[in-house]
Amino acid sequence: MQRCPGKKQRNSRLRIAVIIHRQSIYTGSLGKFLHQSDFVLDIYCPILGQKLPNTLSIMSVSSF
Repeated sequence: MQRCPGKKQRNSRLRIAVIIHRQSIYTGSLGKFLHQSDFVLDIYCPILGQKLPNTLSIMSVSSF
């Protein structure tokens, strides 16, 4: 899982932005499945003070 968003990926794996609105960054079974399916998860947790990206243009899918 990618926890340092903003860095460009050097591969062609699809990226998914995951916005979590609780104090845990655990993405559950769906996150585990996506990670095992070779997706890059960019996890954002605003409740913990993490800022959201200005743009999601580098993402393949955004999940809110």
